[in-house]
Amino acid sequence: MKVFLRLIFIIGTFALFIACSSNRFDYIVKPTPLVKGTTGYSVKNVKVKIEIFGIKFTKDKEVKGYLSEDDMAKVFNEKITEQLKKNNIFNSNSEYTILLTINYTRNFAVNSTKVLHPDYSYEWVIEKGGSPVAKFKSPEMTFSGLSLFSEVLNTGSSDINPEYELKFIELISQSIVENTIVDVGK
Repeated sequence: MKVFLRLIFIIGTFALFIACSSNRFDYIVKPTPLVKGTTGYSVKNVKVKIEIFGIKFTKDKEVKGYLSEDDMAKVFNEKITEQLKKNNIFNSNSEYTILLTINYTRNFAVNSTKVLHPDYSYEWVIEKGGSPVAKFKSPEMTFSGLSLFSEVLNTGSSDINPEYELKFIELISQSIVENTIVDVGK
């Protein structure tokens, strides 16, 4: 329950911060044909770029037991689609498609294969017929402060824990949709 409440607080704070900023989205087509909360989207492509941070893994992007860039992109695609559906803005036949690039830094505890909180940024482009309609680029972000991380650290083991990374992917996907995509349009 604590994790859920902290997550809601962090997402709410982030949403408030984003909502207060002006000109968040770059509308290429003006006036934008996108209607906030109404226009449906499908996910055309998700690309993930993984960086590794931790003494043992500075050169190798793939760590045994964790998702590769391609596999992580597939999971992100699935989770983003789920979030679009949850927010009633998914349309598999939509003329508007989303291209998403995620820069994901996989942080490990020192001398361990235990994953910690990720740092990430992302950018998306909404296209119609292959031409950009709107785009957005996020700042670098992290999930530090959630009790999920203390749960990761307090397991007392250096075992691989990829299940936590799946939780991070789910939360990042939720944030991308609920804090940016749902707000696109007039």
